[in-house]
Amino acid sequence: MKNKKKLILVIQLLFVGLLFLFNTSCDNESFSKPEVTTSTVTDITEVTATGGGTVTSDGGTDIFARGVCWNESTGPTLDDDATNDGLGTGDFTSEMKNLTLGTTYYVRAFAMNSEGITYGSELTFSTLEPAGVDCVADLWVGDLDCADQVWSDYKPTYCTGVKMDDDCSLLKITFDFWGYGVDSEVVLELQLESFDTETYTGNLTLLKDALTEAEGSVITFHEGAAGTYQILTKELHLDMTWSGYDATASYQFLITPL
Repeated sequence: MKNKKKLILVIQLLFVGLLFLFNTSCDNESFSKPEVTTSTVTDITEVTATGGGTVTSDGGTDIFARGVCWNESTGPTLDDDATNDGLGTGDFTSEMKNLTLGTTYYVRAFAMNSEGITYGSELTFSTLEPAGVDCVADLWVGDLDCADQVWSDYKPTYCTGVKMDDDCSLLKITFDFWGYGVDSEVVLELQLESFDTETYTGNLTLLKDALTEAEGSVITFHEGAAGTYQILTKELHLDMTWSGYDATASYQFLITPL
């Protein structure tokens, strides 16, 4: 699929180029390839970065494509990942997406006119490693936002997280169920299972039943599978089986740092 997208981009650029070529007047004017420089890469995250360049000369004929191309190997071309960022001379900005975490990339700007394609100088940049990998539980230590995904109007009034036994895979989450205060407090002891090193997502396990009282009922969140966590977005997606109030199969919360 990735190679197919690259092929489509190249075909689109060549097609536009042919249109400009056939519409260029056949006089004695001498044309040349464009001139382009590569801009410094900024706003680098784990999976995105911002690049761009400047078309300093159109070579005497219209610029019908410009952008950046990048690869994990030196000398990236349009056969690799690339953007298409408008027409003409001047500055342009390129958004590079779907990058791989903690990876070094080679990038250069390009510009195309009826005489051909020119690449700017090659630069390198490295995407970030996710924060919190060394100690995953630390991402959710302290005051948290605990959003009720079932009844949003009953959001807890407080929600905190602490690391258990100084273990980076054990997390205790405390909040007041339905916002009723300490009388309806829930304490969840969670195991953060090993995460996938490509997606930085892992599963959550509730280590023991957690009980509380609300609306005159004793409610139990049952031990076992309890959802997932995402390191990049710092999200705990709780999805716990429960009983004691109604027949809903599970209860969901979205927990993020404040």
